[in-house]
Amino acid sequence: AGIDGELAVKTAFDAGRALYDHNLDFDFMDFESLDRATIKQGRLNVSGEAYQVLVLPAMKAIRHSTLVKAAEFVRQGGTLVAVGALPVASDRQGRDDPQVDRLNREIFGLSATEAVSLQTTSVHAHPGGGRGIVVRDPAGIEAALGADLARDFRRAATAGGGYVNHRKLGARDLYAVYAMPRDEECTFRATGRVELWDPWTGTTKPLPVLAQTATTTRLRLPLGDKEMQLIIFTPGKPVLVDQVPLEAIKSKTSVAGDWEFELQPNLDNRWGDYHWPPTPTLIGAEVRFFHYAEEIPGATGWEKPTFDDHGWRAQTYSYGQQFWKLGPLPAEADTYLLDQTLAGIERIDPATPVRVGAKEYHWQPYDFSWRFGVEGDWGYQGYHGLKERIYDAYIRLGKIVDKSFVLVREAEPAGTRYYLWSSVPAALAGPRKVLHGGSPPAAAWLNGAKLSPAASQTDLHSGANRLLLRYDQPGTGHFTFVTPLSKQQDTPPPDPDPAIGPSLGTLAMRWSGDPTVLRFDVRPLDPNPTGWYRFASAPGMRALRVTAHGKLTAWADGAPCAVTPGPRRADGTIEYRVVVAAPVPQPVVVALRLEQERGLYGGAAIPEPIQQECATGKISLGDWGATDGLRCYSGGALYRKTINLDALSNKAKVFLDLGEVVATAELRVNGQSAGIKVAPPWRWDVTGLAHVGDNHLEVRVYNTLFNHYQTIPSRYNSPAPSGLLGPVTLEVVGLQDAR
Repeated sequence: AGIDGELAVKTAFDAGRALYDHNLDFDFMDFESLDRATIKQGRLNVSGEAYQVLVLPAMKAIRHSTLVKAAEFVRQGGTLVAVGALPVASDRQGRDDPQVDRLNREIFGLSATEAVSLQTTSVHAHPGGGRGIVVRDPAGIEAALGADLARDFRRAATAGGGYVNHRKLGARDLYAVYAMPRDEECTFRATGRVELWDPWTGTTKPLPVLAQTATTTRLRLPLGDKEMQLIIFTPGKPVLVDQVPLEAIKSKTSVAGDWEFELQPNLDNRWGDYHWPPTPTLIGAEVRFFHYAEEIPGATGWEKPTFDDHGWRAQTYSYGQQFWKLGPLPAEADTYLLDQTLAGIERIDPATPVRVGAKEYHWQPYDFSWRFGVEGDWGYQGYHGLKERIYDAYIRLGKIVDKSFVLVREAEPAGTRYYLWSSVPAALAGPRKVLHGGSPPAAAWLNGAKLSPAASQTDLHSGANRLLLRYDQPGTGHFTFVTPLSKQQDTPPPDPDPAIGPSLGTLAMRWSGDPTVLRFDVRPLDPNPTGWYRFASAPGMRALRVTAHGKLTAWADGAPCAVTPGPRRADGTIEYRVVVAAPVPQPVVVALRLEQERGLYGGAAIPEPIQQECATGKISLGDWGATDGLRCYSGGALYRKTINLDALSNKAKVFLDLGEVVATAELRVNGQSAGIKVAPPWRWDVTGLAHVGDNHLEVRVYNTLFNHYQTIPSRYNSPAPSGLLGPVTLEVVGLQDAR
């Protein structure tokens, strides 16, 4: 109706939270259900449910039938609570409906205008026992209802919180209780024989009670705060606590040490759901992050597992340095002398500062991926992610600001001026097209000569062509050199948003895979650029498949690996098969030395994830994502271990507690399934499966897609723990005398 609808929605959800804080059960109800409800003994009855209270959450616009039913409800002894405002309009006559005003005055003793000025709760009593209550905000609902409310559930503890739902199932009462601690005393408005139902297995067991009256039952909650407790009341005689033997833990043993570990991939990529293009494979353990450094002449020992690489750059596959960036610099800085000085630079020394006014600034690496763009800056996305879109603007300057579903670049406190330096290598001299879009540079220089930022063509000489771009404002765009044969030159795709510029269909910028796009080279005077990449493998790693630009050498824990190159592919890469000389079950430190091609440094030299081939290995308990080789692995893993049980009495029960698991687990004991769990607690009753002597445990764990999405340019790529986190304990529980 356009009358504070957002306020009504917010008030409704705030009211729900306030009711849950006081362990009050409620439902949201549509106007049709309310219209067909019957009223008996001060209760609204519909769909087998009965309600004592009706709440109107700041509903300035209301269905006329709802207000009529509300008035009838109050006349027959019901309680109606209006939160924050009374109705001012209905679907009967719009605004200023005299019947709306008449019903407001009858129910609440107030007009909508008078209700606005209320500073305290107003209660209007009716002859039939009903009440029309107006409260200022949702926090006042529970206090306004007072002791007259027949509560379905009460906690003995003074602390609120937790959730409870009460439903009728024929002659049964069903309570669902969540987020409340084990053994807390609670009172239920139901009687009879009490059972605990297991929602995962469908099994039931009697639940003893502390006391029972003609209308209520008091008992201790049997499960913990992370379990859904389905407590069922059936006509019959209850079992009292003092009639039930007590369980007591006789022994609790920590299951320590490493576990056998075997990967169980399950990401089916036949349709390209996880990698593009599609492949007839399951996505296994990949390496996508490295510790990276450029080779220093005379340096040794970089292949050794004990070498300290913590000072190396963190590098992601396909992302590499394309420019040196200077800035942000103050907008008021004098650029004339700075332009002339920087335009003549033949190479960048990041250790040598550039003085601007009274301050010194250092050049910083500027990376991007020719496929994915700028790491951590995904531009615009809808409610559900990428929409098959990667933006072509690889120059993105300024502070990133998240404005709902779009990342924009705004001014940084230090200034708004930036310089980008690189070189453009050309095999042959001649003309090249210049494609630019988005925010243009304020000035550009090629080989020291000023170039129009709007130039569509320029001549390059053979070898390295030095490029300097100056930007005076934050923004996004591209400045790309292509050969005259480029498929991009005549009809580049239109940019609906000139500051972004989308490319559709392949989750890649439009420059990706185009051999006529000239690379940028930040090391034009380096005669033999070489990079080193180090990472810890997955457990049991036997071989790697590395797709790279350049010549590869590899070591595993310091020992040379056999490296076999495949044929050169259309994009210029070579797929290498790297075989470990002496495989071990534990993760190993892998070192790769790559003699790089011009302009392809860092992760840009490895445009695809490194594939690992793994046999059964060994792993300790904890987040498997803490290991480089499993950091991006989404899938399953099988943990195996043998434990010994010394003695077991006939009446004892045996439980295995896995501690913490992310995100699902199946437990098998001596070849038999103990069950599957998808939520905590991760504790199984293995009585009857475990026996005295050696017991063989298998835990199959599957994590979530969080890990796989870490390198996808998306707002949904935060990391999460994975695997069997532990600690794992074996508990033997015996029976004592009844209380």
